[in-house]
Amino acid sequence: MRFTEVVGTRVLICDGAMGTMLHAAGNTLDRALPELNLSDPKLVATLHESYLGSGADIIQTNTFGANRLWLGDQGHGDQVTEINRAGVLLADEVRRRSEREIFVAGSVSPAVTAQQRHRVGAAERTEVLREQIEALVAAGVDVLILETFGYLDELVEAVRVAAAAGAAAGGVPI
Repeated sequence: MRFTEVVGTRVLICDGAMGTMLHAAGNTLDRALPELNLSDPKLVATLHESYLGSGADIIQTNTFGANRLWLGDQGHGDQVTEINRAGVLLADEVRRRSEREIFVAGSVSPAVTAQQRHRVGAAERTEVLREQIEALVAAGVDVLILETFGYLDELVEAVRVAAAAGAAAGGVPI
Protein backbone atom coordinates (compact mmCIF):
# COMPACT_ATOMS: atom_id res chain seq x y z
CA MET A 1 0.00 0.00 0.00
CA ARG A 2 1.23 3.51 -0.74
CA PHE A 3 2.19 5.88 2.06
CA THR A 4 -0.43 8.43 0.98
CA GLU A 5 -3.17 5.80 1.30
CA VAL A 6 -2.18 4.93 4.87
CA VAL A 7 -1.08 8.24 6.41
CA GLY A 8 -4.59 9.50 7.08
CA THR A 9 -6.05 6.21 8.26
CA ARG A 10 -3.98 5.40 11.37
CA VAL A 11 -1.22 6.71 13.58
CA LEU A 12 2.21 6.05 12.08
CA ILE A 13 5.27 6.00 14.32
CA CYS A 14 8.53 7.20 12.83
CA ASP A 15 12.00 6.31 14.05
CA GLY A 16 14.41 9.05 14.97
CA ALA A 17 17.88 10.06 16.04
CA MET A 18 19.86 7.91 13.61
CA GLY A 19 22.88 10.19 14.01
CA THR A 20 22.61 10.06 17.79
CA MET A 21 22.48 6.27 17.71
CA LEU A 22 25.45 6.04 15.33
CA HIS A 23 27.37 8.34 17.65
CA ALA A 24 26.40 6.21 20.66
CA ALA A 25 27.77 3.20 18.76
CA GLY A 26 31.20 4.84 18.78
CA ASN A 27 31.27 7.01 15.66
CA THR A 28 32.61 10.52 16.09
CA LEU A 29 30.47 13.51 15.16
CA ASP A 30 33.15 14.84 12.80
CA ARG A 31 32.66 11.75 10.63
CA ALA A 32 30.33 11.63 7.62
CA LEU A 33 27.74 9.37 9.25
CA PRO A 34 25.88 8.63 5.98
CA GLU A 35 29.11 7.07 4.66
CA LEU A 36 28.48 4.23 7.13
CA ASN A 37 25.88 3.02 4.61
CA LEU A 38 28.90 1.82 2.60
CA SER A 39 31.56 1.11 5.23
CA ASP A 40 29.41 -0.38 8.03
CA PRO A 41 26.03 -1.36 6.59
CA LYS A 42 25.49 -3.97 9.29
CA LEU A 43 25.48 -1.27 11.99
CA VAL A 44 22.99 0.87 10.06
CA ALA A 45 20.72 -2.15 9.44
CA THR A 46 20.89 -3.10 13.13
CA LEU A 47 19.67 0.36 14.10
CA HIS A 48 16.79 0.12 11.61
CA GLU A 49 15.88 -3.27 13.06
CA SER A 50 15.92 -1.90 16.61
CA TYR A 51 13.53 0.90 15.61
CA LEU A 52 11.19 -1.62 13.97
CA GLY A 53 11.40 -3.76 17.11
CA SER A 54 10.29 -0.71 19.09
CA GLY A 55 7.21 -0.33 16.91
CA ALA A 56 8.25 2.16 14.24
CA ASP A 57 6.17 2.12 11.06
CA ILE A 58 8.51 4.47 9.20
CA ILE A 59 12.28 4.08 9.07
CA GLN A 60 14.38 6.96 7.86
CA THR A 61 17.35 6.38 5.64
CA ASN A 62 20.77 7.20 7.07
CA THR A 63 21.09 10.08 4.63
CA PHE A 64 20.85 13.23 6.73
CA GLY A 65 23.69 15.35 5.35
CA ALA A 66 24.28 12.95 2.45
CA ASN A 67 24.80 15.67 -0.11
CA ARG A 68 27.86 16.87 -2.00
CA LEU A 69 28.64 19.80 0.31
CA TRP A 70 28.24 18.02 3.67
CA LEU A 71 29.97 14.86 2.44
CA GLY A 72 32.68 16.90 0.72
CA ASP A 73 33.91 18.19 4.07
CA GLN A 74 34.85 14.58 4.94
CA GLY A 75 36.19 13.57 1.53
CA HIS A 76 33.07 11.79 0.24
CA GLY A 77 31.55 14.49 -1.97
CA ASP A 78 31.84 12.31 -5.06
CA GLN A 79 29.78 9.47 -3.51
CA VAL A 80 26.40 11.17 -3.16
CA THR A 81 24.48 8.77 -5.36
CA GLU A 82 26.14 5.64 -3.94
CA ILE A 83 25.65 6.69 -0.31
CA ASN A 84 22.00 7.66 -0.81
CA ARG A 85 21.22 4.54 -2.81
CA ALA A 86 22.87 2.36 -0.16
CA GLY A 87 20.87 4.13 2.56
CA VAL A 88 17.59 3.34 0.81
CA LEU A 89 18.59 -0.24 0.02
CA LEU A 90 19.58 -0.93 3.63
CA ALA A 91 16.27 0.39 4.96
CA ASP A 92 14.37 -1.50 2.26
CA GLU A 93 16.17 -4.75 3.08
CA VAL A 94 15.20 -4.42 6.75
CA ARG A 95 11.64 -3.56 5.74
CA ARG A 96 11.36 -6.68 3.57
CA ARG A 97 12.30 -8.88 6.53
CA SER A 98 9.53 -7.36 8.64
CA GLU A 99 6.13 -8.95 8.81
CA ARG A 100 4.44 -5.56 9.11
CA GLU A 101 3.77 -2.79 6.63
CA ILE A 102 6.78 -0.48 6.92
CA PHE A 103 7.59 2.69 4.97
CA VAL A 104 11.03 3.99 4.04
CA ALA A 105 11.52 7.73 4.36
CA GLY A 106 14.39 9.49 2.62
CA SER A 107 16.02 11.86 5.10
CA VAL A 108 17.10 15.19 3.60
CA SER A 109 18.93 17.92 5.52
CA PRO A 110 19.64 21.48 4.43
CA ALA A 111 22.10 21.62 1.52
CA VAL A 112 24.68 23.47 3.58
CA THR A 113 26.10 23.38 7.07
CA ALA A 114 25.95 26.55 9.16
CA GLN A 115 29.59 27.24 8.25
CA GLN A 116 28.89 26.89 4.51
CA ARG A 117 25.74 29.03 4.39
CA HIS A 118 27.44 32.38 3.75
CA ARG A 119 29.56 30.91 0.91
CA VAL A 120 26.89 29.03 -1.05
CA GLY A 121 24.11 30.69 -3.02
CA ALA A 122 20.58 29.53 -3.71
CA ALA A 123 21.33 28.10 -7.17
CA GLU A 124 24.09 25.84 -5.86
CA ARG A 125 22.03 24.80 -2.82
CA THR A 126 19.17 23.85 -5.13
CA GLU A 127 21.45 21.76 -7.34
CA VAL A 128 22.97 20.01 -4.31
CA LEU A 129 19.49 19.17 -3.01
CA ARG A 130 18.35 17.99 -6.44
CA GLU A 131 21.28 15.57 -6.70
CA GLN A 132 20.50 13.97 -3.33
CA ILE A 133 16.73 13.94 -3.63
CA GLU A 134 16.80 12.44 -7.12
CA ALA A 135 19.09 9.67 -5.83
CA LEU A 136 16.69 8.92 -2.96
CA VAL A 137 13.63 8.92 -5.22
CA ALA A 138 15.35 6.77 -7.86
CA ALA A 139 16.29 4.25 -5.16
CA GLY A 140 12.63 3.92 -4.17
CA VAL A 141 11.76 5.83 -1.00
CA ASP A 142 8.09 5.94 -0.04
CA VAL A 143 8.23 9.48 1.32
CA LEU A 144 10.76 12.31 1.70
CA ILE A 145 11.43 13.91 5.08
CA LEU A 146 12.97 17.38 5.13
CA GLU A 147 14.45 17.88 8.57
CA THR A 148 16.26 20.42 10.71
CA PHE A 149 15.99 23.39 8.36
CA GLY A 150 16.93 26.55 10.23
CA TYR A 151 16.24 28.97 7.39
CA LEU A 152 12.93 29.31 5.62
CA ASP A 153 14.51 30.07 2.23
CA GLU A 154 16.44 26.79 2.35
CA LEU A 155 13.31 24.86 3.29
CA VAL A 156 11.38 26.44 0.40
CA GLU A 157 14.21 25.44 -1.97
CA ALA A 158 14.08 21.87 -0.67
CA VAL A 159 10.29 21.66 -0.97
CA ARG A 160 10.44 22.86 -4.59
CA VAL A 161 13.13 20.32 -5.50
CA ALA A 162 11.40 17.50 -3.62
CA ALA A 163 8.03 18.29 -5.20
CA ALA A 164 9.52 18.26 -8.71
CA ALA A 165 11.51 15.06 -8.12
CA GLY A 166 8.58 13.35 -6.42
CA ALA A 167 6.17 14.32 -9.18
CA ALA A 168 8.59 13.04 -11.82
CA ALA A 169 8.68 9.71 -10.00
CA GLY A 170 4.92 9.31 -9.85
CA GLY A 171 4.11 11.17 -6.68
CA VAL A 172 6.59 10.64 -3.85
CA PRO A 173 5.11 12.66 -0.97
CA ILE A 174 7.00 15.10 1.22
